[in-house]
Amino acid sequence: MDSRVVNKEIRSRVWHELKGLAFTRRTSRSAWRHWADGVDVVNFQSFNAYNAGVLGCTTFSFAVNLGIWLSYIPPYAGQPTRKDGLTLPEEYECYFRRSLRKRLAQPEFERKEIWFVADDGSNVGEAVSDAAAVISDEGLPWFDRFREPQEVPRTLAEEKEAMDGTWGFGNTSSPVRLYLTGYAAVHVGEYDLAARSFEELLASGVMEETHERVRNALDALAIGGTR
Repeated sequence: MDSRVVNKEIRSRVWHELKGLAFTRRTSRSAWRHWADGVDVVNFQSFNAYNAGVLGCTTFSFAVNLGIWLSYIPPYAGQPTRKDGLTLPEEYECYFRRSLRKRLAQPEFERKEIWFVADDGSNVGEAVSDAAAVISDEGLPWFDRFREPQEVPRTLAEEKEAMDGTWGFGNTSSPVRLYLTGYAAVHVGEYDLAARSFEELLASGVMEETHERVRNALDALAIGGTR
């Protein structure tokens, strides 16, 4: 048993299905779908020997993480990888993230965010099949939710981060959330919300590397007569 067995199961049970849903770029553990305003990411997280030992699982076990990267929000922590003219963000670089939970009963390893794969690989097909079903039933609708442009600023303005739901965008009024809210609001024409968010970010004195860009965005709002 080695990781190639897990990769083969992911390829046949997950990537094959997702390819038909426009996830056309992939590695052994990540797949990307490009759309008009961003990129959807599905990632099967593996664990090295140290982390597996701490968690109490095998190195063949995996987690399933989703991410949404939005092209109208300038990156604030470095540029994602680009290849053949396409942006290929890692899941952890995405603005919205979600960790899926297994449905499979695994009394030998009850943590819901990790699919346990036995050392001999005897349950690898069962584990990957369960992950595929959860991606289909819960992950794909989650991606669809953020295709609606107004849902992005609404989520940022109204919702709390939830580790069992959507997260990655910071706590309420955090500098990261203010930055994301500003650009998301500009994208949908909510210019007052954009200006308030940008001004609050500048007043915080945090994320200084973004301040010049944010000031330019505020100037553009003023020149456009939208403030």
